[in-house]
Amino acid sequence: MSWELFAVFLGSSIRLATPLLLAGIGEMVSERAGVLNMSIEGMMLTSAFAAAVGSWATGDPLLGLLIGIVAVQPVALLQAGLSNTLRANQIVSGIGIKNIYAFLRDVEKINEPGWLHDRMQAEDPNAVIGQCAEDGSSSLCFETMKIFCGAYGAEAGNIALKVIATGGMYLGGGIAPKILKTLKNGTFLQAFLDKGRLSPLLESIPVRVILDDTCALLGAAAYAEARASEISGYSERAKSIQG
Repeated sequence: MSWELFAVFLGSSIRLATPLLLAGIGEMVSERAGVLNMSIEGMMLTSAFAAAVGSWATGDPLLGLLIGIVAVQPVALLQAGLSNTLRANQIVSGIGIKNIYAFLRDVEKINEPGWLHDRMQAEDPNAVIGQCAEDGSSSLCFETMKIFCGAYGAEAGNIALKVIATGGMYLGGGIAPKILKTLKNGTFLQAFLDKGRLSPLLESIPVRVILDDTCALLGAAAYAEARASEISGYSERAKSIQG
């Protein structure tokens, strides 16, 4: 390889990697602030498309850059409104389950029986995959949930290390209570503990699954009561404890 070719290769690598590096730094700051921005790739594509069209239409690259910056603001405001104001779930795990299933079926060529195909079309695909993995009626569903639990356990371990959750990790939501047998087969725990030198810390952290369907409502009620007591200066719970 000549020095000229190497210089071209290096320059192209830096040019192509810079947007990804900047996006990664932005996502790191965002996640540290408590917002997991899963739409960051869509924001980048929206901004890049608007900047390209703006540059072509105006003939001015700088004006096109400005158009790209402005164009992505509505998407960012929507993300902020849903995640921060409305407290929407920032991680839609069900999408991952269906994508893993499709990958194993279409790429790895694991057989999908006719009855399973019919159920996937007629019912909620995530529920079908979870049920068939739990009762062992489909190897495709079992392998799907095995991969999912590995990713689930790895991310749970990451969160436990971020917040030093020595009091325990509690898995809530609609998925974990329905796949207890799959969670217990060892894949989740192995991925949870696979953190190198930090594994001993994770071994001391208990992991529990929340089985109470009303847990979210109880949390909302407790928060509402706390806010009401702050505003009014009166707490019915505190009064009952003191009495």
